[in-house]
Amino acid sequence: MPDGWILRNYEPDDGAFQKKDKKDRLDFLFGRERDDGALVVASRRLQPEDQKKELRVLLDRELNTMRMAGALLARVPNGRSLEFRPLSPPRAMAIDGAEAYEIQLETALTGIAEPLRNIWFVLARSLTGDTVVSVTYSNTPSRFPNALDDAKGFVNRLHLEADRPQAQAQLQRH
Repeated sequence: MPDGWILRNYEPDDGAFQKKDKKDRLDFLFGRERDDGALVVASRRLQPEDQKKELRVLLDRELNTMRMAGALLARVPNGRSLEFRPLSPPRAMAIDGAEAYEIQLETALTGIAEPLRNIWFVLARSLTGDTVVSVTYSNTPSRFPNALDDAKGFVNRLHLEADRPQAQAQLQRH
């Protein structure tokens, strides 16, 4: 990542990096020094029954999961639900070794017009169809554009390897 980003879920360990929490399911969690921007990368194997589904179906499922999580916030005492509102339609994008979609959203408390955060969400599936990777960049609306190019640059360097027994998102080193 460019200067100004901090890898938050790893720590140095004898010349290498090791996850701070072994139970952490995120591949990478980056934060920005200058503002509240965050970049989250998570990969997982698809269930066999989902491997042949169209990627757009899986994207819609991910977006619905976000919406449901936002609605569950209303169940806590004095809670308000969180809305995920699209700012752009889903668009296909190129990622080496994968098919992918990107979409921009904003989050806001239900009934409030002003957004809390803007989100750029990418869902990619390896060409073998067994692994999906999600990349989420979020920031406050006023600061969102400042690091969107950094997040897109990260995704442009992303490569999904199909020949590994446990395919994971790997960063090309060139």
